[in-house]
Amino acid sequence: MISGASTQVDAQKSSGQQQVQQADELRIIQQEIRDQQQRAKGQRLFLHQWISDIQIPGSGDGLGPMRNAASCVECHLQGKVGGGGPNEKNVDLLSVVPPKITAVDERQKFAAHLPKLHGGLSTSGTAIVLHRYSNNPDYDAWKTRLLGVPRTHEDAHVREYGGRGQAAFKVSQRNTPALFGAGLIDTIPASVLATVASEQGKQWPGVSGRVARTPQGGVGRFGWRGQTSSLRDFVLAACATELGLEIKGHSQAVNPQNARYKTRRPDLNESQCDALVAYVASLPQPVQIKQPPRTELVESGATIFKSTGCVACHTTKLAAVDGIYSDLLLHDMGVGLADPVGASPEITTQTVSTGGYYGGTVSIFAEVPSETLQEWRTPPLWGVRDSGPYLHDGRAKTIEQAILWHGGEAEPFIKRYRELPEIYRARLLAFLNTLTVTDGESLAAR
Repeated sequence: MISGASTQVDAQKSSGQQQVQQADELRIIQQEIRDQQQRAKGQRLFLHQWISDIQIPGSGDGLGPMRNAASCVECHLQGKVGGGGPNEKNVDLLSVVPPKITAVDERQKFAAHLPKLHGGLSTSGTAIVLHRYSNNPDYDAWKTRLLGVPRTHEDAHVREYGGRGQAAFKVSQRNTPALFGAGLIDTIPASVLATVASEQGKQWPGVSGRVARTPQGGVGRFGWRGQTSSLRDFVLAACATELGLEIKGHSQAVNPQNARYKTRRPDLNESQCDALVAYVASLPQPVQIKQPPRTELVESGATIFKSTGCVACHTTKLAAVDGIYSDLLLHDMGVGLADPVGASPEITTQTVSTGGYYGGTVSIFAEVPSETLQEWRTPPLWGVRDSGPYLHDGRAKTIEQAILWHGGEAEPFIKRYRELPEIYRARLLAFLNTLTVTDGESLAAR
């Protein structure tokens, strides 16, 4: 009897365990289905073509009064959906060149004058996105009146204009970055970046990368200047700035011709924001493609990539993220790549204000280290073959051109590259061209 009872108890335990296991499996399956549905919803939003509709009372205004595109995919399309963008989709950044005045009252008058030139300057210091499109049909003429007479050739990397009154302007550009693997970058701990920054110079003398900082002082991971900490903020800020969508916590760009304009309600609710971020986070990590009989040549190129010192900044692995080829740190890249909209300074004071969509902007009378104008976050090289044009403003048409534009901390390594025999340079480039986008939805298939 005791033996029979024991067997019955064991059977009941086994049945109970199976029920628990099945319930756990059911919850996992149901969660996977919900995640898939959320990503599909986010994909629809990523591909959605927005239109302006300011006639609906009590709702958002759709495609904002100031924008650079009508959809996410319009700019993120190189190689696959979610890739980078061509130079035609570059973002213009407007920087104010303050006059040389020292009297306090005159400086105050000039500062008070800036919002009259562009309403966004009242909240974003001396740099702001100069949008491509507006709902106002007079916008192009307004931009011409604002900028004044060109002082440099239109092909200059940083264009200078005479401006209005005491103000002069500089216009620089940012190229659209690829989003592949962004979800993995979002998981890299701040402590890992800090460790890499502290140890890097010991192994590579002369290399002094620093952890990027957001305008609020957080650790930056995204953006050409590392100005954004999380993927969520990066995606939603882009929606607000590039598409003019009103989102809770991310207001649409100021209309310079009607700075008082405010939309009534958000264009994306919290659920839609979650879905869009989830979709971008799911974009796959690019991988390396090795195809015989070139495998030996490519492996030789990878060895040359390391021996030349490229891995000082383009490190193969960061935390658990393998194949990233980036340290995500800011490096001084030399005067040739300087830009008037600098990175957030490492140490700020009350006279320095950082903010805006692309990197730290500085108040007109602040003393900011010049190297912040030359600092750029090391871009990941995964998928680099399909990520052209290259560099922050897309000035480099080829990978080799991008390499040769490196200066500052990279100068010794570029010297080594130049001194390589032609066949060795070809092998290194062959290796880089195996870092390609192979997953994700192809635009050609759409």
